[in-house]
Amino acid sequence: MNSSSSTTASPSDASVIAVAERHGARRIATLDRPHFAVVQPKHTDYFTLLPDLA
Repeated sequence: MNSSSSTTASPSDASVIAVAERHGARRIATLDRPHFAVVQPKHTDYFTLLPDLA
């Protein structure tokens, strides 16, 4: 996990990211978008965050 911002993830956010990386997940369901939007996972370019609020 590489963070491209000074935003720090909580321990629960870091756990979700670690599990997603371990299992190769590319989609994460979260309402805490700011912390996940700045993370670049090792196994893909970015996480797709759900629900899509666009």
